[in-house]
Amino acid sequence: MELPNWAPPGAFDHFYRLAINTRAPAALGATIRVGDEVALG
Repeated sequence: MELPNWAPPGAFDHFYRLAINTRAPAALGATIRVGDEVALG
């Protein structure tokens, strides 16, 4: 387990997480929301 000393292990039901930082250009006038379909271009 690789958690910082200040992180309570009981707060995590598992240690498999994935985060992807995404930015939609303002020129598109679009917002990405949970449940939207996305594709790698």
